[in-house]
Amino acid sequence: MQAVQGRKSRSGSIIRLEIVRVGGTNCSSMEALTRFFDRLNDIGPVDPPRTLTQAAQERQAKEANKILGQRGLIQ
Repeated sequence: MQAVQGRKSRSGSIIRLEIVRVGGTNCSSMEALTRFFDRLNDIGPVDPPRTLTQAAQERQAKEANKILGQRGLIQ
């Protein structure tokens, strides 16, 4: 599992820390922290871009259409 938010590396890629949920707490390991910092400095491999599920894409499209409709740009 990866953290939801990340940080930008020097090359502009978003890097997320690997985490595990234990009870109500997010935990990580020293190895994961090392990989995270290496990736921030563009030393290690970059995380692949996240893809949205079909349901998430549909929600975003519906919200965009709602906003466009409110602004009178579509009917």
